[in-house]
Amino acid sequence: MTVVPFPASADPGATGGETVAAAVGRYLDSVQTSTTRASYAETLARLAALAGDLPAGALAPWEYTAVMNRWDGAAAATWNRHLSALTSFAVWAQRQEILATIPGRRLERRKPARRGDPVHPARTPGQAIHRRPARPARAGAVADAV
Repeated sequence: MTVVPFPASADPGATGGETVAAAVGRYLDSVQTSTTRASYAETLARLAALAGDLPAGALAPWEYTAVMNRWDGAAAATWNRHLSALTSFAVWAQRQEILATIPGRRLERRKPARRGDPVHPARTPGQAIHRRPARPARAGAVADAV
């Protein structure tokens, strides 16, 4: 089992004044898997563009919501992937004692469509269901049934 030591902060005030852009850069440098780093970089670049010059400790829920609005109409898997990037960054920032809470804690994961779920939304009673018309019965079939 590998034990990873917690980072020691020599100056407690040093990370408190770190900008969002600097914290995002440090976080991405700490992500070891290149595919994860590349995926998270897209999401965190939006966060840095929105709040890059602000102190990282001052990130607020509305900033996370503004970032996630970009993927509001996307598939559930896409939404969840970007939300995971923001959440992972926030958890890292808490461990670094930059954030006290997770700004995106009220953003919810979306339920992905499962195999067998209807592709089309439920129809309202006034909407017609288009089906092939029933085939007329054979003339002899009615006589046979009687």
